[in-house]
Amino acid sequence: MYHNADYFSRLFYENTGERPLSYIQVKRIERAQLLLTTTNLSFYDIAAETGFENLSYFSRIFKKITGQPPGAYKKTAW
Repeated sequence: MYHNADYFSRLFYENTGERPLSYIQVKRIERAQLLLTTTNLSFYDIAAETGFENLSYFSRIFKKITGQPPGAYKKTAW
């Protein structure tokens, strides 16, 4: 049984209180936070590793979710 994306999005929202894209972005950023604090990977590599198409978009979403850019997060997380 197949459903369209709008149906899935509505069900997801009804059950979790958030949209699928927002949920995925938060999970990706949580993974990025772990990589920032436990590896020496570059920001570019972390962005790629966590599924972001480019560093600019990664940085923008990271700041939106955490309140600070990746560089500041890495400095304060140590």
